[in-house]
Amino acid sequence: VGRQLDAAAVYELETLAAQPRAPAAAGSGEQVKPLDLGGERGEYHTMCLDGPLYGRRVAVTLTQPLELQSQPGQREGERWWTLGFAEGSVEAGC
Repeated sequence: VGRQLDAAAVYELETLAAQPRAPAAAGSGEQVKPLDLGGERGEYHTMCLDGPLYGRRVAVTLTQPLELQSQPGQREGERWWTLGFAEGSVEAGC
C-alpha cells in the first residue's frame, strides 16, 4: 500500500511467494502459502475510477495507508492494509 511496484518490490513479493506453506490457523490443518502472486487469497483489491461506461471520472483523495490489526478473521502474522477516502473527497457522476 502506497509503495511503487518497482523491481525491488517484485523481488520481495517473489521471495515471499517462494516460501514454504505454513498452517493457516491454529488447529485448522490447512496449509497456505504466505503470498499468492495471483491474488487468489484476496491479496489484491481494486476499484475502477474511470472508464468508457462512466459519465465522468470518480475523483477521490486517499488518506495515508493504515495497517489494520486484530481484525475479525485476521490470522496471526497477517498484515492487512487499507486506504480510506478523505472526507468530502468523492465526486461521482452518473
